[in-house]
Amino acid sequence: MAQKGQKMAVTIKDVAKQAGVSTATVSKVMNGSYSISQETIDRVKKVMQELDYHPNLRARNFVTQSTKTIVFVTSLGKNAGFANPHMFEMVCGMEHVLTEKGYSLVIKNMSSVEARDYIHKAAEEKAADGYIIHAAVISKELDEMIFQESIPHLVTSPYCRFWCHL
Repeated sequence: MAQKGQKMAVTIKDVAKQAGVSTATVSKVMNGSYSISQETIDRVKKVMQELDYHPNLRARNFVTQSTKTIVFVTSLGKNAGFANPHMFEMVCGMEHVLTEKGYSLVIKNMSSVEARDYIHKAAEEKAADGYIIHAAVISKELDEMIFQESIPHLVTSPYCRFWCHL
């Protein structure tokens, strides 16, 4: 319940009602469906803008079972940008490609000892859609765990090129 003076969040139902369409139609407009007329698309988008509607990403992620997040697990260390200039280039490349694909990049700095437990727990909680694991944190135990549990991942290092096929 909203506090006094606080505005209630606009819902997809509010947009549908004001636009005179179903919530399914609003959803199709947001997802770029081609089965909706341009007139309806324009009307729904206008109402979304008028109401300042923003989709609830947590609800969308729940329905799609996707976080649209990739976690880069690495060990940065002190002055990593200076000590390993390839790391900066790798992160920039990952972020660029993932953003183009509609994903967010999260960077987790940890030791190889911590990486196994972190990835195991994060995968169980479905905290991300996949993991990019820097060779600096790979261990035999982590390698075995990610294959046994079929965790979506990519292992990279300054000596490999990063390619993202999501």
